Amino acid sequence: EEQIVTEDVDLKDSAVRKRMRDLWHSGANIITDRTEFLVVYESESEHESGGRVKSDAVNAADEQSSTSSVTINRQRGDFADLLSMYAERLVGIIEEEKEEDAASAEKASRIQKMMLRNMTEASVMERNLKDGVSGGLLGYLRREYGEAETGGLLAENLLASGTTKEEKYAQLQHFLDWFRDRFPYYYDRCSHCGASAKDDGYLDPSCRATSDDDNGESKDNSDSTDEDCSTVKNERDQEDDEKDDGTTFLGYVYPNEKERRGKAGRTEVYSCHKCGAISRFPRYNSASSVLRSQRGRCGEYSMLILRLFRALGHEARWVVDWSDHVWAEIRLFDDWIHVDPCEAAIDNPLLYESWGKTQTYIVAFHPSLDSSQADRCIEDVTAIYTSDNTTVIGERREDPAELIETSLVDTRKALQTKLREVLCSVTDTYEVDLARSR
Repeated sequence: EEQIVTEDVDLKDSAVRKRMRDLWHSGANIITDRTEFLVVYESESEHESGGRVKSDAVNAADEQSSTSSVTINRQRGDFADLLSMYAERLVGIIEEEKEEDAASAEKASRIQKMMLRNMTEASVMERNLKDGVSGGLLGYLRREYGEAETGGLLAENLLASGTTKEEKYAQLQHFLDWFRDRFPYYYDRCSHCGASAKDDGYLDPSCRATSDDDNGESKDNSDSTDEDCSTVKNERDQEDDEKDDGTTFLGYVYPNEKERRGKAGRTEVYSCHKCGAISRFPRYNSASSVLRSQRGRCGEYSMLILRLFRALGHEARWVVDWSDHVWAEIRLFDDWIHVDPCEAAIDNPLLYESWGKTQTYIVAFHPSLDSSQADRCIEDVTAIYTSDNTTVIGERREDPAELIETSLVDTRKALQTKLREVLCSVTDTYEVDLARSR
């Protein structure tokens, strides 16, 4: 006979967090109301140094110049921890992108060779090649959004002269409206009968209902060396939009094998208020898995829209709001333009202020290796998304100014290094595999 054992734990205790992580990744049959314990922050690795870290602010223009060392008291989950974690998440997004690009290129080469051998299958193979071989993002848009519509969004066409800013915005708005309709924001919809406690008005207003804010789809997405925790360390754990709504949310469980293949670090479990069935909502960190499931929140959808715009040839970056939301920006008219896929919003940076948010940190992460833009691969854009002045913003921030400054410098350098490693390793692997296929 199975027994359910309930235990309250003190997650401020590092030993308790480690025990919980070990239990979680062992596949133990546990369900928890939060997953913050899964996160291993950068500062925790320096615990032996007494919580103090020496940060090197390197002059990128002259590697031979003197390096200023600043010793700063660190706290778990401080600005430096979160900045590093989000940068790691961006690396993971680009790593998946490059792996898929390399795989598609290899498949394209094989298809072309097959076409030469068997011309009777040429029409089918040409279509496969045109559609990105096995469902590449650009191929997906051509099939689902439309050939002409997708063509109009390609950077070479959207950025071309001949149309006004208003016409370009209208094209983007049409795309975002389609995206929001195709990828609705997930609350608690039953995967069996389709009912939703939120839509049916069954949520208890006295409890914390799910909100629209999901900053980077959980802290559980990592580039960890442990295969089973490959989605643990890269992202901030976003509890606010999945808190117990008093009706349907049961908790988080360890993802099953299929869910882990989609790079899910945790799975939410819901009980339907109508039919009583149990629904699983894996927090995927793979674009292809989000495409197939068509379920997500701003974490999943900001990652997907970033990938889609990059597939269309646009320069795009990922924007994280420390007050629990995340979106994207694309480069138009030499400016970065705000794009929120969950809200189908374009160029409306004060949208979140109208929600009553108090902005403290909003940071844009740009996956660029352009050395001339190295100091902008991570940019503090808080002032763009609030009407408050820099003095007011600064007063809200609890982290020391020295920590913020050195963290930005160090994490920019680390991000550039890791992006280069990803691009080189993926390219080398593809070239080896392609040589073998020949």
